[in-house]
Amino acid sequence: MLRSIRSRLRSAGVCALALAVLAGTAGVPAVAGPRGPRAGAPGWLCWPRHGPRRTARAVVHRYEIRTRGPVRADSERFAAVVAATLADPRGWAQGGTVRWRRVRDGGHLTVWLAAPAAMTSFSPACSAWYSCRVGRDVVVNDRRWRVGSESFDGRLPAYRSHVVNHEIGHWLGLGHASCGAAGERAPVMMQQSKGTGACRASAWPRAAEIRAAGLPVISRREARRRQRAGDVPAPLRRADVLARVR
Repeated sequence: MLRSIRSRLRSAGVCALALAVLAGTAGVPAVAGPRGPRAGAPGWLCWPRHGPRRTARAVVHRYEIRTRGPVRADSERFAAVVAATLADPRGWAQGGTVRWRRVRDGGHLTVWLAAPAAMTSFSPACSAWYSCRVGRDVVVNDRRWRVGSESFDGRLPAYRSHVVNHEIGHWLGLGHASCGAAGERAPVMMQQSKGTGACRASAWPRAAEIRAAGLPVISRREARRRQRAGDVPAPLRRADVLARVR
């Protein structure tokens, strides 16, 4: 019954607070995204009437990598970690059903590595202390990339993946989320750079967040089946990507 209601609402392109509550995703608000209005008050989930075509093959998002200001981190290694994070089956790639392809120009979005002093050049709302997303620009703070955050209860590689997934989540149309219950894995859209509360630090989106972003949620078994059938590429391993820039 709930699935039928969800399908009708998605095809109509409307918002539904009641559905969000029933689905247990009311803690993951939707905001304006790259493909048009997906907005609502916190707790509302909205589905646009139009969006990327969903087929058996992968949805492809093209992105560029740029730097701004005197960054200290290695830009090629930064690009490699971004690529590995976006290809990871635990994240927005969903086992290969969504592909993130780096291009030289003409991408749907640009992932920036920016010096702290350059952050506000994207928007006055950006801070020299944190990363941010402004329109099609996903901006990663060079200081945070290099040293992480004391408030994040995890290792630096996990923190870097969290930052990428968090800001990409904003580009996909998600707002901030909060800790649901003590001991749970924190939503990736929680501002974990400022702390995780009673939740456990996590670099990867939860199923509710993936659904709220309008992406298909598939099982690991289904991902492997599609890869064997050649419908989607095998996910890129982090070690393979990093080996290219050593």
